[in-house]
Amino acid sequence: MKNQIIGERIKNIRLSRGMTLEKFGALFGAAKGNASKWEKGESLPNPERIKAIAEFANITIEELTSHVDNLNSPQIVGQKIKTIRLDSGLTMEQFGKLFNTSKGTVNNWEKGRNLPNKENLGIISEMGGQSVTELLNGNNSISLTISEYNRLKDIEQKFKEINKIISD
Repeated sequence: MKNQIIGERIKNIRLSRGMTLEKFGALFGAAKGNASKWEKGESLPNPERIKAIAEFANITIEELTSHVDNLNSPQIVGQKIKTIRLDSGLTMEQFGKLFNTSKGTVNNWEKGRNLPNKENLGIISEMGGQSVTELLNGNNSISLTISEYNRLKDIEQKFKEINKIISD
C-alpha cells in the first residue's frame, strides 16, 4: 500500500509538470519502464532518486514517502477541485467553459478519474489560492465550501439551543 501511495505522489508530480514518463524517468537517470513501475507502486526509486524527485517537486523526502495520509490520491485532489469550483460559485458547465472543456470532463476531475493538464492545474490552483504542489500533495488543512461552512454553523446553533433547553 505504501508503494502505491508514493507511486501516486510521483505520478502527480510528473503530471503537474506536464512530463511524459520517458522525460520524467530520464530526468532521474531511469528508463520509462522504471518510472512507470514507480507510479504503479510496483517498485520504488532508490534513495538518491527519491531525494532528487522530492527536490524536483520542492517537497521534503518525508512528504514524498510518508504513508500516514494519502492526501494526494486522485479522489482527494478531485474533492479539492470541486471545493474550489463551488467556492467560486460555478456550475460544472461554467467551470468547464473556463478550461474549454465539457462538464463531463470536470465531473471526471472531481471524481478523481483523471487530472487536468498542467496548465489547467495551475489555473485551478490559483483560483483556490494555493500552489499546484499544495493542490496535488495537500497541506493538511480542512477545506469547506461556503454551504458546508454555513451548515456547520447551523448545526452548532441547534446544538447550543438544545444544550440551553437541557440545562434549564
